[in-house]
Amino acid sequence: MALRVLKLPMMLSLSLCLVAAGCGSSDTSSGSSQSGAAASENQAGDSQEQTITVGLQINIISQAFRVLADHDNLVKIDGRDVNVKWVQTTSGPALNSALVSGNLDAGFMAGPPFLIAFNKNVPVRVASDAGVVPILCLSRDPKVKSPADIPRDAKIAVPAPGSFQDLTLQKVSKDTGADLDQIKKQEVAMPQDVAFGDITGKSPSIGVFCGAPPYTSRALKTQGMHVIASASQAYGKKYPFQMLVARNEFYSKQPKEYAALVTALRKALSIMASDPKRVATLLVKDNPKLELEQTTSDLQDPDTHFSDVPGGLMEVANFMESQGIISKVPNLSDILFPNLQDTGAN
Repeated sequence: MALRVLKLPMMLSLSLCLVAAGCGSSDTSSGSSQSGAAASENQAGDSQEQTITVGLQINIISQAFRVLADHDNLVKIDGRDVNVKWVQTTSGPALNSALVSGNLDAGFMAGPPFLIAFNKNVPVRVASDAGVVPILCLSRDPKVKSPADIPRDAKIAVPAPGSFQDLTLQKVSKDTGADLDQIKKQEVAMPQDVAFGDITGKSPSIGVFCGAPPYTSRALKTQGMHVIASASQAYGKKYPFQMLVARNEFYSKQPKEYAALVTALRKALSIMASDPKRVATLLVKDNPKLELEQTTSDLQDPDTHFSDVPGGLMEVANFMESQGIISKVPNLSDILFPNLQDTGAN
C-alpha cells in the first residue's frame, strides 16, 4: 500500500535553526557513534562541539532515526560530524527520569508522558514531531469486540501507566461507554515484547495487549487476533505518538547541537517516507530479529505517517485533564520550542 506522507516543511533558519520529536519499563542501555570522520578531527578548534545524548524508545520511528543518523552521517555542524550517544529506554517515564537527572539532552516519547512531565515542571519542551504508527489494542477472545466487552477478570497489558497505548485504550473506552474505572483496575504494566509473547502463546495470561509495531503487526498474524481499539479511533489520523523533546538547557546552551539534531531528524523522516525498503534493510541489519518483509510493511502501512510538525497534542492534553492525569492543559506556545511556533502545530 502507498504510504501517506505528511510533507516536511523547511522550518529551520540557520541562525536559530531548531526542531526535534519522542515512550514501556525502566531499563536503559547506551552506545555512541561518531557520525563519519574521526572524533579527534571534530574536537579540534575553539568551537568544539559536544556529544549529544539522545534517549530512544523501542519503536520503528526512533530506531529508524538512529540507524539512518549513524549510517548516513546525518548529524552535522558546519559540515563536521557530531558525536551522538544513544540511550535505549523502554518507557516514557524512564526517559523522563533521565531527562530530569540531566543524563539526556533530548529523547523520543509520546505526548502523554511528555505532558505529565511538563505538568510537573520538568524543564523540557517539544522540538519536533516524528510521526505516528498504528497504536492498537488486540484480543484473541471472539466475544471481545470493544473495550466494553473485556471480561472483568482479564488482564490488560500496556507498556506503562500514562503511555500512549494506555491513553488510547482509556479514550476509546470512554467514547464507547465502557466502565473506564474498571478498565484501569485491569491494566498491568508489561514490556511490549513480553506482552506479545504472552498473548500469542498457547496459554495467554493476558486478555488484551495494547502496543505498537512491530509487536502488534506480528501479533495480528495469530489466529483469532483482532483489533478492539486504536489510536485513530480515539484521536483521528494525527496524534502525538513520537516527538523529540529536549531539555531547555540543551536548547539554550548548545544551539548548534540542537539545530543539528533537528535537521538530521527532518532529513531522516524524508528518507523514511521516500525509501522505506532501504530503511527496513538497515533496521534488519541492525536487529536480525526483525523480518525485512514485515518491517517494510510496517513502514508502508497506510496509518503510518512521518512529519516534523506535532498534531493532536492539545486534544490528548484535554482528555488527560478531564481524567485528572494532569492538573492543567498547558498553552501550546509554552510547550513548543521557537522553531515550532507558527508551523500549524496543534
